[in-house]
Amino acid sequence: MTGPSTTPVPTTTGPSTTAGPSTSPRSTTTGPPTTIMSSSTHGSTITGLSTTTMPSTTPASTTTGPSIITGSSSTPRSTTTGSSTTTGPSTTPGSTNTGPPTSTGPTTTPGSTTTVPSTTTGPSTTPESTTTGPSTITGPSTTPGSTTSEASTMPGPSTTPGSTTTEEFSTTGPSTTPGSTTTELSTTTGPSTAPGSTTTGPSTTSGPSTSPVSTTTEASTTTGPLTTPGSTSTGASTTNESSTTPGSTTTGASTTIGPSTTPGSTTTGLSTTTGPSTTPASTTTEASTTTGPLTTPGPTTTGAPTTTGPSTTPGSTTAGASTTTGPSTSPVSTTTGASTTTGPSTTPGSTTTGVSTTTGPSTTPGSTTTGASTATGPSTTPGSTSTASSTTTGPSTSPGSTMTGASTTTGPSTMPGSTSTAASTTTGPTTSSGSTTTGASTSFGSSTTLGSTTNDAELSTTTIPLTTSDSSSSTG
Repeated sequence: MTGPSTTPVPTTTGPSTTAGPSTSPRSTTTGPPTTIMSSSTHGSTITGLSTTTMPSTTPASTTTGPSIITGSSSTPRSTTTGSSTTTGPSTTPGSTNTGPPTSTGPTTTPGSTTTVPSTTTGPSTTPESTTTGPSTITGPSTTPGSTTSEASTMPGPSTTPGSTTTEEFSTTGPSTTPGSTTTELSTTTGPSTAPGSTTTGPSTTSGPSTSPVSTTTEASTTTGPLTTPGSTSTGASTTNESSTTPGSTTTGASTTIGPSTTPGSTTTGLSTTTGPSTTPASTTTEASTTTGPLTTPGPTTTGAPTTTGPSTTPGSTTAGASTTTGPSTSPVSTTTGASTTTGPSTTPGSTTTGVSTTTGPSTTPGSTTTGASTATGPSTTPGSTSTASSTTTGPSTSPGSTMTGASTTTGPSTMPGSTSTAASTTTGPTTSSGSTTTGASTSFGSSTTLGSTTNDAELSTTTIPLTTSDSSSSTG
């Protein structure tokens, strides 16, 4: 069609190409999606390779094949089972394409059905359309709720909410795909926003990405700011810009080199973040690394997480090694592997079953540690529990805390009402009112222990004057 066409409810069974901006929110992709510009994917699921080189918006979309979008594309509630290509601005909400559709002119085909190849050279608008032949659109296309079972390519901005793609999915413009599903590799070079999305293949985003409640089963890479609250990833996830992923789940390796925010997220593979990361209530089952400020309140990690920036993880759980090089805040967090923090760490009410290291100021009130814990900055851990050796090189404050392993503090330590079942060493001034120690306790600075109890047979040594203003009981 070289002129304006109106065809409601089209069906396409061949490859789909669109040269204009495409909008496809709530799309599902089972092929590799790639996005090299800003991408927004809210609640999206990607099972194949997805690439976006322009600003693409595809909330709640599903793609099962390779889809490429080089321009702005808008396709809400669309489904694509083959490769989809769009070179212009395409908007296809609620449309279905089973073949390759082509449009070189302005076409309007809502609710239309086509069993042969369709070509439109102008702007195309095809909401809830179905195409059974190859469809190509070189102008602006609008196809909400569409389904495509062949290759679809869009070189302009794409927005495909609620769409499904079973082949390779690529977008060269800003992509927004909330609630979308991708089963192949997903790459985004622009800002991506995908809340509630699911990805079963490797996902890469080079621009700012926002994907709350998304799921990824393969490797995911994001080079721009990523925001994925409540998302799930089963493969490797990499983000080299600011990333925000609250309530997300990742089962593969996750890497973020920019600021990352992932509250309530879950990660089962390796997670790396080089920028500021915020991941409250997240879960990680593999190694997690963050080089920027990480904020993860209430997250769970079963692998080794590393953070080189400020980290905040209240109520989080970690089953592997955790490293944080910036300020970390993790109240009520749980760690089953080694945890390392090189910046200020705050983890009240957290639990750690592996080695925990903090090189900056650490605050962990009411936390529990079952492995070795090391802090090189000021640490505050009131009401915390440690079952392995705990080391703090800065000022430590742990009122009402419990330690079952060796505890070492090289800075001023304050632990009122704390309990230690292994050897405790403090090289700075320590204050422990109402504390209990079942192992050897050594203090190289001034120590004040009010109403403390020591029931181990080993020595309690203090090389600086010791002051005890309350009743002190020793059973060893």
